[in-house]
Amino acid sequence: MRKFFDMLSNLRPKQLLALAGGLAILVFLIFYLALTFYIKTLIPVNPEPAEPIDEEGINKEIKMKTVVVAAGNIEPKSMLISRLLETQEFPEDTLPRDAVTDIADIANKPAKERIFKGDVITYSKVYQNPDQAGFVGSIPPECRAISININDATGVSGFAKPGDYVDVILVEKTDELVTSRLILQNVLLLSINQNMGVNGNAENEEDESTVNPETKAIDNPALATLALRPEEVLELVSAAKLGEIYLMLRPLVPQSDYITGAQYTLETLKEKTKPVPTEERPVEVAPTTPERIAEAKPPRIKIYYGDSEELKDTNEDTNSDDNNEQK
Repeated sequence: MRKFFDMLSNLRPKQLLALAGGLAILVFLIFYLALTFYIKTLIPVNPEPAEPIDEEGINKEIKMKTVVVAAGNIEPKSMLISRLLETQEFPEDTLPRDAVTDIADIANKPAKERIFKGDVITYSKVYQNPDQAGFVGSIPPECRAISININDATGVSGFAKPGDYVDVILVEKTDELVTSRLILQNVLLLSINQNMGVNGNAENEEDESTVNPETKAIDNPALATLALRPEEVLELVSAAKLGEIYLMLRPLVPQSDYITGAQYTLETLKEKTKPVPTEERPVEVAPTTPERIAEAKPPRIKIYYGDSEELKDTNEDTNSDDNNEQK
């Protein structure tokens, strides 16, 4: 052993480096051969594919299941239209429990959250009832939302609540007539005072224990938001410029859904007391004919002075008498 160390001490640095490299290669080959032999003894040359084993040790096959996935990125509250959905197969054990298996179950329903392309769509990611999507979810697809000013009188004293159906009345007033007519019927009331709930204002929540919220009026109604078709929106906006708008609350089960020819006109008091104009007749003027002129002259009298006589008008006689009296 001493000779071996003496020989190593006489080697040059390059020789020592080469010797170390050779030893390292030799050690690597030994470990590689030993590991290869060990693996071959554990694994057969042509192994058969192993089947999955459940907890009880019973062999079973991998079951595949068809589910609905997103064919593209879907934004929150956007409608799940057919072109954004597709089906794919996945191992059943890797799928969430509420995975959607039929496109028809979620078609044309709003998404609760952002869904990325390729994600498995679950029922928890979709609003099953569009009303749950917030205010926009409560608007019927064919309608638009519009607000009008109301007060205690025009808003049925606050008893008209979101979810109720109302009729809309226009009252027009002129100097002579007052006309009321039914312009819209069976209209869905979406909100009152920016409140979609049925309990009225949040300020009065403390009284809900003693007052039934279904029968409690909304305090100080100021704005009513209605769901109308676009053409009805234009009619309501134009009518609001002509007169005052009233809401008429419909019963739970009305006797008739629509009323035709609902209009009433009343004459104002000013119109009833207005004096009746009299017909002016033209004044007849007699024609100025020579006969009329002769008839209009005062009569003459005869005055005798001895043997002579003189004709004088009566006007001249009276004038002369007046002059004599003044003298």
